[in-house]
Amino acid sequence: MSLVCSAFEGGSNYWCKIKGYVRPENAKAPTREWYGLKLARFPHIWLPFSDGGGVECIEDCGEGGEPVEHLLNRAAIERGLKLMAEKQGRHWGNFLSGNDDAITGDVFLQMCILGEVKYG
Repeated sequence: MSLVCSAFEGGSNYWCKIKGYVRPENAKAPTREWYGLKLARFPHIWLPFSDGGGVECIEDCGEGGEPVEHLLNRAAIERGLKLMAEKQGRHWGNFLSGNDDAITGDVFLQMCILGEVKYG
């Protein structure tokens, strides 16, 4: 969850915006706290991990480029973790050691929905 939080709350804001959420009928907001915050208040952090849930993202392709829509869901997260471990060793190591930051979150989100590091 920390990588998703880091990406959406700072690391990826320069190329990715949240368009909306996919909220399955059976999805229940978590009742627990996360780092002292009520997790239910932050759907962009927990919805991608829920069954059938996700975050609809808009990739800003820059001047003259058409925005592209992406979905961050559990399958994208699994793909991103695998790609990050295979192709982004330094960032993967930072994640595993708890030394991740906004840059690590940005790389993670790019691996999840783009399959490569395209920005930054």
